[in-house]
Amino acid sequence: MLNINEGKWAEDVLSEAGVDVHKLPELVLSFHVLGGLSRQAADILGLRSGTPVVVGGGDGACATKGAGVVKKGQAYNYIGSSAWISTINDRPVLDKGARIFHFYDLDGTNYNVTGTVQCATIAYDWAIENIGGYELEKVEARDKVFDVIEDLARQAPIGSNGVFFVPYMMGERTPHWDENTRGGFVGLTLYHGKSHLFRSVYEGVAFALRNVLDVFEENGLKVDELTLLGGGAKSRLWNEIMCNVYGKPIMVHSFPGEATLLGAAIAAGVGVGIFENFEDAARIIRYQRSCQPVPSEVQAYQSYYRIYNMMYRQLKPIYDEIATLVEDL
Repeated sequence: MLNINEGKWAEDVLSEAGVDVHKLPELVLSFHVLGGLSRQAADILGLRSGTPVVVGGGDGACATKGAGVVKKGQAYNYIGSSAWISTINDRPVLDKGARIFHFYDLDGTNYNVTGTVQCATIAYDWAIENIGGYELEKVEARDKVFDVIEDLARQAPIGSNGVFFVPYMMGERTPHWDENTRGGFVGLTLYHGKSHLFRSVYEGVAFALRNVLDVFEENGLKVDELTLLGGGAKSRLWNEIMCNVYGKPIMVHSFPGEATLLGAAIAAGVGVGIFENFEDAARIIRYQRSCQPVPSEVQAYQSYYRIYNMMYRQLKPIYDEIATLVEDL
C-alpha cells in the first residue's frame, strides 16, 4: 500500500483495491516523538508520566541501525531460525527477478534492501535433534551441545569431503521464491560420518546466504563488510565459514541477540536529541570479534559454491514432482 518511491500511500493501488486512504494511519518518521507517556502507563512501567514516546520501526529496520549500518557498503547478516542479509541504499533496487525486498530505513531517507533465506538455525536444530541424538545424551546442559557439534564439525575439512547440505526445508525465498523446494544431503558415501554432515549444514546455510550477496552485486549493490547478529553469530566456526564463503570481512556484534532492541533505543535517542543523527549513534556500536577472509579458503569454497549453485536447477523438476505427489496423497 506504500509508494516506496515517494514515501506516501499508493492512492492509485488503494483506490483499485477499494481501500479508503483516509482510514489509514498518518505516515511519520521513525524518530518522530508521538507524545508523552500517560500517567496510567507510567505507573505500570515505573516511569515518569510524560516520558517522550517515539514511533520507532519494524524489527528489520531497527536491526539495521542496531548493527551500525548507516552508509552504503555496510550490511548486516542476521542468523536466526531464518536468516537474512540487509544493506542500505539511497533508492529502491528493483531486481528483475523480484528476488529482494525493501523497507524504509529508520532515517526516513534511505532504504533497507534485504534478501532472506528461509531456514538457518532451524535447519541446524533439526540436524542436532535428528542426527545428533548420541551427542545430546552425552551433555548435561542443553546449551553445551552446540560446542560438541561445533567440535565435531571442525574435524571435517572445507567442503565436508564432498557432502552438500541443501537447506530448503521450508521452501526458499531469496533467490528462488519457490515453495516446492526440499532440503537434503547430496554426495553421501559410506566414508562420511557425522562430522561431515554437521559441517555441511554450516556450509549449506552459508552458501544459501552467499546467493543473497550475489543478487545484491548483480544489482550494483557492493557490500564491503558484514556485521553478524542473531543466535548463529555465537558460533565461531560458522563465523569463519561465512567469512570465507562470502570472501568479505565480518564482525560479530557485542550483543548479537539484542541489536534489534538497540536499534529501537537509537531511534528514541535520535528523536529526543540524545544523538544528533543515526551516524552519530552508530559510534556506540561495539563488536566482540572480527574475521578476515583467508585467501586459500576463499578459493577452496569457490569450487564448492559453484557445485552448490548447480543443485537447484538440477533438482527443480524433482521438487515439483514431489510436491505433486504429496498433494495427491
